[in-house]
Amino acid sequence: MTTKIDIDQKIILTELAEAIATFDRTIVADFLSVNGEYQIQNDKEERINVNKSDFLKWLSDCIDEFQFVNEDRKRLEYIIDKCLYCRIVNPVIIFENGTFPFFQEILEIERNAD
Repeated sequence: MTTKIDIDQKIILTELAEAIATFDRTIVADFLSVNGEYQIQNDKEERINVNKSDFLKWLSDCIDEFQFVNEDRKRLEYIIDKCLYCRIVNPVIIFENGTFPFFQEILEIERNAD
């Protein structure tokens, strides 16, 4: 006999979003599979697939940079939306109105505009 466990996708996604939003790297790591493949954007703005360890390092670097630039901020703002490009309309987390983790580029654009 097998046991079926139903997991509420929205609860898991909200818990993951909260962990990222509050910079809790340990909880984020707990959510990710060791065997998973994760996508990041490199310095050349190319999307590349990486393992869990590399993804966590990338995320940690993004968080560190955000905190350096935004010393007064204790958390990221986020919304959970639906991916309209996915065939099954997967939920997605959008941080800082889509500017995190790529806020450095936006800061450079704002600086150049002044």
